[in-house]
Amino acid sequence: MYSEYKRRLAEEDQFRSGLSDRHMQQKQQKQKTEKNLRRQSQPVLLHQIPSQGRKLVLHFDARNTIFVADLFSRITVEMALNTYISGVVWGVSESDSHWRCISETISIHPPQPGVTSLYKLFEKDIVRVPEDRQLLRETLGNFTEQPHGRKFRPIFEANLAKLRWPYKKIDDRLTVTGRDGSAYHYLLPSFLNLVHALDASGREFCVVVRTFGRDAPHILNALDLLRQGLHPGYDKQLSARINLKPESFDR
Repeated sequence: MYSEYKRRLAEEDQFRSGLSDRHMQQKQQKQKTEKNLRRQSQPVLLHQIPSQGRKLVLHFDARNTIFVADLFSRITVEMALNTYISGVVWGVSESDSHWRCISETISIHPPQPGVTSLYKLFEKDIVRVPEDRQLLRETLGNFTEQPHGRKFRPIFEANLAKLRWPYKKIDDRLTVTGRDGSAYHYLLPSFLNLVHALDASGREFCVVVRTFGRDAPHILNALDLLRQGLHPGYDKQLSARINLKPESFDR
């Protein structure tokens, strides 16, 4: 009986040890993944440029350029990404109700004459006033879940993973929440890399962000956190100044 008891104890110890080893491996893999993601978010510094050179002024439209999803509409990160993909795949409109996709991958430019993206097709039918773009994004928000867009699902999933917030601390000023409940980057790392690299270059520059939405204050506040070194991926403070008061004009 005692030997049987010892055998069971040994088996339990071995089982626990196996669980512990697997847990440690999973933890190490998670840490490695987070480290790689942080490394990918680090800025690539530009060559030093004399400060007496011409001032560089960069204009950015906000949506689909510096962020994917805003905080004030019902459009989630997943819906916004689906909508974007629907605008970079191409097909032939064979009738008023049928669009046949010819693309095998995404492309900003049409692969041949006479083709149109599904986004442009729906835009023509839906958008009459600027407010209709909300309905357009809602309509195309599940594009890669539909039969005509399902083959682009791997592209959707790969890019959604790149947008996921990789840091432990979640800051509502720097993130948006997806449909799946996960936190995602609000301002795209590529844009933050650019701002950091320009600041490090020593060149005089100005970044102008244009938006017709209500997100200007939030964009500026997020950039100010970056300036202060309060973004978890960028702990270096910037010398650039941020104008926290949005300008406006009538159209």
